[in-house]
Amino acid sequence: MVEELAVIPHFGDENAEKVHRSIALAAPGLPVVGLPSAPRSSADPDGGWRQAGQGDAQVFVSGKPAGIDALPH
Repeated sequence: MVEELAVIPHFGDENAEKVHRSIALAAPGLPVVGLPSAPRSSADPDGGWRQAGQGDAQVFVSGKPAGIDALPH
C-alpha cells in the first residue's frame, strides 16, 4: 500500500472517457498511475520506483502526464 497515490489497473483496456474523468477529477497534486496488465511497478527500499515487464506505467499529476519520478517516495 502506498499513501497519496491513485491507481488505474488494466490501463488502456478500459473506457477512455472513464480514464480521462478519473485523471481529471483527481485531487490537485495527487499522482495517478495507470498500470497496463503486463508491467510491474515496484518501490525500491530507498523509496525510488522502477518498472519491469512489458509496457510502461503512465503517471499523471494535476491532469497532466508526468514521469515515474512524480510518484511518492
